Amino acid sequence: MALALRHWHMFKAATDDLPRYNNGRIQTTQRGQAPTTVSLRLKGGDHSGNTSQAIHINNPSHSHHPTKPITNAITIPGTTTTALEQVKLNRITRLLQLLIACTSVQARLPALRYPGYGQQWIRAPCRVDYLQHYIDQQQGGEIMIQCFHLLFADLIQCRSDDETQGLGSGIIPIAPPDKEAYRVLYQIQREFMTHCALRIRTLSFSVAQTVEHAISLVPQLVAVTRLELTDLEAIAESRSTTDAVEKVLDFVKSHRMLFGPILKDLSLAGQPTGNYKLLTVPNSPMSPTMTGLTTPPTSVPSSPTTPFGPWSSSPFADSYTTRVPSITNKNHQNNILAIIEAIKDPERIDALGWTSAILYLDRIPPTELKSLWLSFAFPPSESVDSKAARLSEYLDRCRKLEELRAPIRRPDVFGWAAHEKKSSLICAPILAGSKTKRLPNLRRIHLQGPSHELMDCLLDAAFAFQDTLQDLEACSRLPVWQPTILDWEWYMPQLTRLRLEGQISMHFSLDALQRCPVLEELSLSTFATEDSNDQRPEHLIQNPHQHHYNHLPHQYQHHQPQYHYHQIPDPAAGLLMYIRSQEMHRIGSCTRLKTLRLAGPWPIPDIALRRVADRCKRLRELALDRTLRTTTGGVLLAVENMHKLERLDLRMDVEDLHLVRVVARKLPSLSHVRVTSLRRE
Repeated sequence: MALALRHWHMFKAATDDLPRYNNGRIQTTQRGQAPTTVSLRLKGGDHSGNTSQAIHINNPSHSHHPTKPITNAITIPGTTTTALEQVKLNRITRLLQLLIACTSVQARLPALRYPGYGQQWIRAPCRVDYLQHYIDQQQGGEIMIQCFHLLFADLIQCRSDDETQGLGSGIIPIAPPDKEAYRVLYQIQREFMTHCALRIRTLSFSVAQTVEHAISLVPQLVAVTRLELTDLEAIAESRSTTDAVEKVLDFVKSHRMLFGPILKDLSLAGQPTGNYKLLTVPNSPMSPTMTGLTTPPTSVPSSPTTPFGPWSSSPFADSYTTRVPSITNKNHQNNILAIIEAIKDPERIDALGWTSAILYLDRIPPTELKSLWLSFAFPPSESVDSKAARLSEYLDRCRKLEELRAPIRRPDVFGWAAHEKKSSLICAPILAGSKTKRLPNLRRIHLQGPSHELMDCLLDAAFAFQDTLQDLEACSRLPVWQPTILDWEWYMPQLTRLRLEGQISMHFSLDALQRCPVLEELSLSTFATEDSNDQRPEHLIQNPHQHHYNHLPHQYQHHQPQYHYHQIPDPAAGLLMYIRSQEMHRIGSCTRLKTLRLAGPWPIPDIALRRVADRCKRLRELALDRTLRTTTGGVLLAVENMHKLERLDLRMDVEDLHLVRVVARKLPSLSHVRVTSLRRE
């Protein structure tokens, strides 16, 4: 207690000049990007003798939409901190605030009250004690001060008396905490006071570890509408599969009994994800991932506007189909379907962590379905081709669908929609007052498949949903040897994002950009780039194997990732690139363009780049990777006219490319510059 009192007096002295609460209100500001996933390593030991434990924490936001993250940032008057220090302070604040909110604070108090107890780290139960015990500033401050060295392990250096005197004493700080640590603590308290269970929209828990604690939280989760289940693969082959699934069903039924059928969103993931107002029930330190998958390290932050990254996470954008290992236990598949059926008429299903979902689409209710996200990895099943053929029939029944992510193998996936669109255009006066079924208002479509079939699907989808489509993304796998062209002759009045990856991007006619008046983001890539994880999706950032083409680690080891595409001899590549060079100036017709990313041997003459700089006055991000036919002078003149540019990434075979940095200093809004000359490598 003497240590706690000493810390309390130090805290009072350090926070005398800080402002008090304003009726429990908190000042928040919006920022463009924020780290969505962080890790904190707490010192101590567990029952197994480990000396450290990693806890993964997700970053919540006040917005339920995954494309509008809001970051809590508090500015303390009376203190002088630089921008870098403020960013660091805000990151630590969010991390520790979530750590306190997602674990039991009371379970750590015996580490200070009883000698030697702190040497045996006992994992705290997954509760929300702050909703019951955190009442006012004084009580909360005393609780956090008493476990100060455990919460601020990175800011305070501690040593244990057992190093010299055995296990008879507690942990003593080497030096008193600095003022920065107390400022972090004060900010945590301010955010802590405003945190309320009514703001929790997403509940994430481990099916294998913490489902019991989630059941006890049901009476407090009145506003939860999204359920995220993790560690599904861990219980696939275990004997406790049925028991764990029954507990999940009990949670869903209890929540519906108390608050009605408001639980409509379901996410089946391998690890927790974030960017919602989130209550994360921590799971085991090492969450199991799918065996045999390549999982490159993820990076923070993610884009606030793009649901997926600019390039694929895999270095093999045009490789052949690779079926990944999947769960073959039929009982486990039935258990997952039982969870889906327990949620009456789900509206959003995120099945990126369930590779066999495409085989069981007929078991998913399509009546109220608005969002369907499927994994691009086909499961190793003999009937996968016949089951994948039913995708078109299933989509025909989803009349409220707004978002779709799915792999395709047939060119007629959207044939039904194109046929209905033609009929509606021909018989518009007759069908105006009829009660026949209408086309769904699809706003976001992400597809992956063979290039030839993918082109037909894209044309049908662009034609059928030309009035509502806002986000169109396609990733081709198999190369196309015939010179086909991807183009549309109708206007896309709502399309704001277009991303094409693989060989299909070379077959895309840039003349179609003239019929996209509100396009804000254009990404064309003939191969996967190194920074594939820079713009990861926020609501699925924790699952790196879900957003790229899955390959077994022993395959394609003889290929170089950056030149995999160029190793495939394409007889039509030269002709296609020549045609694209004549159309490159069409990019300037997109006057609302904010993001332009080109990766591959795209011929961009200086005059085309100058036209983009002159016409696209709102351009904020420019990324050119391995493009051709651009000189140093053309790049300098173009960058100089991009007055609103915020991010610049150039990787080109151009001499004296470093001069771009000199010109970039004149841009007032530029915050990120990365220039790499391939000629010097």
